[in-house]
Amino acid sequence: MAIVVAGGKQYLLRPGRALPGGVKLLRVEPGRAILAGPSGEMVLAFADAAPAMAGPAALPGGDPTPWRLALSPVREQGRLVGWRLDSVTGLPALARAGLKAGDVLLSANGAELISEEKIMELPQELAANGRLQIAYRRGNARREAAVTP
Repeated sequence: MAIVVAGGKQYLLRPGRALPGGVKLLRVEPGRAILAGPSGEMVLAFADAAPAMAGPAALPGGDPTPWRLALSPVREQGRLVGWRLDSVTGLPALARAGLKAGDVLLSANGAELISEEKIMELPQELAANGRLQIAYRRGNARREAAVTP
């Protein structure tokens, strides 16, 4: 979480939440916070931050949190149809595959991404298979990309 002062008001933000004006907290890392807004991504670095301490052991396949924080649900007629990629900063594998902020992920390895649980499983699936075939929408065009670790 991060405490942010904007417009004379104090806000307690969890990753994925936005301030008035559309600035969204993507994640908090030791010594910095990563934000995204209408003008792009911003890094707020804290020069006097304490050094990072050793964290818990890594999850098999990787931490799903960056995936969940970088994606927002897209609904059409009240039905979840995919996930908008808000940022590729924490997902270099997607950036290497050519995906960009604004793309809408529709399916992975043929399975529709119609639940948050499916998003949370993507890093494990990528690690287990060594590849994800992602179908996505950019503008009105449907495209595909091979994502590798």
